[in-house]
Amino acid sequence: MEIHSGKEAALSAAVAPSGPRPHDVICQTRTPAAPGADVTAAATVVSVVGLASIGGKIGWGTLTDHAGSEVAFTLSSLCVVAAIGILALTSPAASFIAYV
Repeated sequence: MEIHSGKEAALSAAVAPSGPRPHDVICQTRTPAAPGADVTAAATVVSVVGLASIGGKIGWGTLTDHAGSEVAFTLSSLCVVAAIGILALTSPAASFIAYV
């Protein structure tokens, strides 16, 4: 197998006979999800995070407009710290995290 530059690779791909090439077959293999993760549950989580992001941007933007950027920054920082604390305390590794 030869290695070509970008122009040579594009030219050889354009004039190559039709049909799958070895690297095309390798790239089309299915990548498994994380062990134990249901694909539908993962898609649901991503969708909920995306929708919550839209609401959060509108909400924090409105708060910034009405109360000021310092207040909005302080409250959003407190929310992040609280969320990290909740995740740390509900994690299976919570006893380890408490000592770090």
